[in-house]
Amino acid sequence: MGRYVETPNSRGKAEYLIEEHGATQIPREEAEEIVSDPKSKYAVIVVLNNVMFEAAGYAYDKQELGRFLAPDDPRPKVCLAMDKKVVQQLTGCTR
Repeated sequence: MGRYVETPNSRGKAEYLIEEHGATQIPREEAEEIVSDPKSKYAVIVVLNNVMFEAAGYAYDKQELGRFLAPDDPRPKVCLAMDKKVVQQLTGCTR
């Protein structure tokens, strides 16, 4: 897992991205559809709850999404859809 969105706080990352960057919470199936469509104007961010902090990872392809949503990983996760250009600016990743 390589690209993350930094936010002002270590918790409440999904809420921050929704309020400040227009993200929308989506189900896993929709996240898979977005990642599978290279022409999509949306990107997928997966917010993982690590108990002490949250991480907001950019799932820029199917393999990366699979890492974030691994079935053997019990951490709570939230999938978000965001404007791809905004995500690319926030992460520095052009994928």
